Amino acid sequence: MPAQIYALDISGRRTRPADPLSGHRQESWRVNLLNNNDVLLTQLVGVVGGEFTFNVNAAIRGSGSIEYSGTPLDWNQHRVQPIYRTEAGGAAVEWPLGVFLVATPSSEYKDGDRTVSLEMYDKTKILEDDLIPASYQVAKGSNVITAVRAVLALSGQTRTAFEESTQTLATAMVWPAGTSRLRIINDLLESVNYFSIWVDGDGVFRTSPYLSPADRGMSWEFEDNEKSIYSPEFTHDFDTFDVPNRVIVTGQSDGDTAAPVAVAEDNGTGPFSIATRGRVISRYEEGQEASSQATLQAIAERLLQTGQQVGSTFSIQHAPIPIDLNSVVAFRRGVEAIDVATTLQTISYSMDTGALCSTTLREFIQ
Repeated sequence: MPAQIYALDISGRRTRPADPLSGHRQESWRVNLLNNNDVLLTQLVGVVGGEFTFNVNAAIRGSGSIEYSGTPLDWNQHRVQPIYRTEAGGAAVEWPLGVFLVATPSSEYKDGDRTVSLEMYDKTKILEDDLIPASYQVAKGSNVITAVRAVLALSGQTRTAFEESTQTLATAMVWPAGTSRLRIINDLLESVNYFSIWVDGDGVFRTSPYLSPADRGMSWEFEDNEKSIYSPEFTHDFDTFDVPNRVIVTGQSDGDTAAPVAVAEDNGTGPFSIATRGRVISRYEEGQEASSQATLQAIAERLLQTGQQVGSTFSIQHAPIPIDLNSVVAFRRGVEAIDVATTLQTISYSMDTGALCSTTLREFIQ
């Protein structure tokens, strides 16, 4: 879900929507100090720099660091929320990058001054660190989204914005002691073909049914014109040797019947199809949890789609924009005759004035 953008009046109140994200910017950062319930305490004074990275393929998608020279704090009792702000086109817009837990910092001393490097992780770190002390089971027939909320609550997390589902487990799911609650949650979500759980800029846990990139809608267009906000220097990696055109997925047996099977094939005319390549390149997944045969088939289709996106990626640099991982982005470059639809895989921010974001985009076939 893309971040919302608002114009701000002189007092900082949100007013009409605006789009001052092209052209010259006057930008600034601030970092909010929150308590462990994500309640705003004050603005963190003493931040002298920082950087933040988000990666759709990482277990903990958001991480970063802040250089801090302010009053020492008990970081076990506080969280931070970096916010980017830009003023241009007669309006101001801002958006939060996330709510972060702060690791035990290291300190650097120079001429009597002390600077602390604060390592940070988004709130999925809470779930990653919470390992179950005994085996955990979700019974056959359980509503999956209800089960996910229950696991979150066991880690003390109740701030959620989930798209509801009536899907239930076709078979019981069991995890051994030592499994993280993050793994349990994502296993449950995968069984109903949902996106993995993630945390938005306000620290709210989110998930929704998986949509193929072609069905998500365009979130941003990197245009090659007078309003371009990206650097003309970029890289393109294109490796298609192992890109699959057939995916075979077997589900879980209930003990009385054979495990269900789903097959997804590219029988079209695209560059990775069986007909175009003249051979079958298969991927096999065994023991997939799925709430139904239809869900198992949807998972096979999803694996085929994502497997075919790996072949072409673009690494670009651009001015900061409010956009989330997995968003669909157009990338256009006239000189090289590039006009592609992509999904956002990684994005990195720096708090240095004028710094560009470094972003990886993965092309998909529409």
